[in-house]
Amino acid sequence: MKMKKIIIAINLFFLLGAFAYSKPMSIGFTAGLALPNNDVSQFYHQVRDSLRVDSNTTTVGRYLLDKATSVGYILGIKGRIELAERFDLALGIGLARFNEAQYNFIPATIGIDTSLAKIQSTSNIVPISVGINAYLLKSFINLYATGDVSYNYISYSYDIVLKNKPGIPITNSDNDSRLGYGFGAGVDFDLSLFKINVEAKFNVANIIGRSGDEQQKKYGTLTLGIIF
Repeated sequence: MKMKKIIIAINLFFLLGAFAYSKPMSIGFTAGLALPNNDVSQFYHQVRDSLRVDSNTTTVGRYLLDKATSVGYILGIKGRIELAERFDLALGIGLARFNEAQYNFIPATIGIDTSLAKIQSTSNIVPISVGINAYLLKSFINLYATGDVSYNYISYSYDIVLKNKPGIPITNSDNDSRLGYGFGAGVDFDLSLFKINVEAKFNVANIIGRSGDEQQKKYGTLTLGIIF
């Protein structure tokens, strides 16, 4: 079902691209840094099932952050369709990857304050976005503000090392689909044959569709790209 949603979202992306048949359109490729908050790696509800501790309650223990989610990277493809002199329709699809975050799990049993397991998590976010670029300046230097809405496919994998079985990690994976948004600013340097693009954005991957105690997954991006 989730794969079908992704296929539908990608088809909508290209249908919007077809709108550009009679309009000026540019395409580009970007890469850069992705700076996450700690909740990007949140996986607590899946870990409850894997640990099978105190399964009759919604709170099985405390997750103590031992190592924060590290700085990740983002790769992307951008499309721009000119709507007016100072406005472009901005299309995008990308992959943001966040490497290992590490937690210690402390069971909820009264009087026990020792780690039962060590959990390591890796997260991926695939945003498919539609938005607007509004140009404040258009010349050799094109300065713009940008905002978009996005469909985000979020996947994460995590290894659980139990204290009483240190050599046998439990590996699991899961995925979600959420609606999000982003806003930021960028600048193009027009070199005639192509443009060099620098863009900074703030993104929330799951503003709509969160479940239970799921927190907002926020991350900033700083990218360098080339636009044709």
